[in-house]
Amino acid sequence: MGVIEVLVVIEVLVVIEVLVVIEILGVIEVLVVIEVLVVIEVLGVIEVLVVIEILVVIEVLVVIEVLVVIEVLVVIEFWW
Repeated sequence: MGVIEVLVVIEVLVVIEVLVVIEILGVIEVLVVIEVLVVIEVLGVIEVLVVIEILVVIEVLVVIEVLVVIEVLVVIEFWW
């Protein structure tokens, strides 16, 4: 039998980027990104994903982004 599930996923993505300037043979900046991803599914499953990334970039940016994404997912499962 075939099972078709339609899920509505609300993702709240909070990205805080903090740059620290370190002068070593030029300007090297350390980008620290803290991502808090909260996924709430219609099925009642709450997933909290916390990702901390440390990147080395050459850009001067201080960005605080708050994104709200509503996704409609269609999952097709086949039971044989």
